[in-house]
Amino acid sequence: LDLSDVQFRKREYDNDTAYRQSKQCNRMLTVTWSERLADSKVLVNACHPGDPCTKLSCSLGYNTYASKDCSGCTCPFWLATSTELKVSGKYFGEQHSETP
Repeated sequence: LDLSDVQFRKREYDNDTAYRQSKQCNRMLTVTWSERLADSKVLVNACHPGDPCTKLSCSLGYNTYASKDCSGCTCPFWLATSTELKVSGKYFGEQHSETP
């Protein structure tokens, strides 16, 4: 993550680098907001977005693994609707906490 050039003004733009950089920023914001809201009942977590077949996933070369239906969004859906989840500031993949 190049915080001195998040807009790619000093370096050549690259789809893959930009995507990975944005995902790292999401994880960092998750931890920050989780800490800020620690005294509230709000849980803040991040998750793998799944692998739906989108223009972005195809341009990054992931279309081989991408799902053509909504099955690629099960983790975000579970995370948003889970009533048993009690942790905050974590990253989830396939409905369990992971270290990215």
